[in-house]
Amino acid sequence: MRASYGRFGLGPRLASVALAATALAFVAGGTSASARPSVHRFTAHAKLAILDTKTAGGSLTGGPFGNDGAGILHYKLTGTRITGTTIAYSHAGSASGTFSVLVTVLPDGSVKYAGSGRVTSGTGAYRGAHGTVTVTGSAPPGTGAIASLTLKYTVTY
Repeated sequence: MRASYGRFGLGPRLASVALAATALAFVAGGTSASARPSVHRFTAHAKLAILDTKTAGGSLTGGPFGNDGAGILHYKLTGTRITGTTIAYSHAGSASGTFSVLVTVLPDGSVKYAGSGRVTSGTGAYRGAHGTVTVTGSAPPGTGAIASLTLKYTVTY
């Protein structure tokens, strides 16, 4: 339903960036599950694609995870804000969280993303994970449902 994507008609592209941010970004930390919890600060990069009107997925690189992160986001687009939940996976475990991202469509048709998220739980090396993430990103005009994000994390696990 086109109306659910707001007045710009760019819903899938807008949602992909915001959603992937929280879910995918957590694939970027790594300590042993038996280690005492500590604070991890890192930057990760996500490349996201829309899978359907409520789901996006993609890859995550950077931080302690290197190049093998992946994630799924379940989202809702309301006006110019994307909110939802995410889960990210890596060889060392998984992490879940929530996010809220503001979408701005520029006059040239490109899209900017800015928002934040919370890491709420983790498994494996990320057991007990909790923290915050700042999301920024963009999608050039004419790229369809593909977005690039930068994720800055402060996470304890």
